[in-house]
Amino acid sequence: MEERETTYYVCNVCGYVSDGILPDECPICGAKKERFVKFG
Repeated sequence: MEERETTYYVCNVCGYVSDGILPDECPICGAKKERFVKFG
């Protein structure tokens, strides 16, 4: 099994997780991208 590096962005407001792409705003709660925390 091959492991790949993936970066996740988590919305600090509602907890939405984006896989590999930092959205301009959260599709769930509308928080701006500055509110996302990067993991990975």
